[in-house]
Amino acid sequence: MEKKDHQQTLTRACLRDALQNQLGMSMEKANLILESILSELSQLITKSDSVKIIGFGTFLIHNKKERLGRNPKTKVQAVIAARKSVSFRPSLNLRQVVNQQGQHTA
Repeated sequence: MEKKDHQQTLTRACLRDALQNQLGMSMEKANLILESILSELSQLITKSDSVKIIGFGTFLIHNKKERLGRNPKTKVQAVIAARKSVSFRPSLNLRQVVNQQGQHTA
């Protein structure tokens, strides 16, 4: 059975165009609104452990400790620095929408 790749990239231009078309505003105004939303979201994520968008989901920050890793090709060990990572947990509403969409295409 052949596996099909259904991944799509949602660009800023796509979001801007959707704002522009659905709300009937200029491209400049749609771009300003989009950039403001993304900037605010980015700032909140960097300042907090989690950012919740009701009805959509939660962005969570995970603090990863420094650890010893290994290059799988060369088998050379190296220290992987401590870092933060971001994950996304969808809301129940979003999961239900995704599951309903999946039932229609199956």
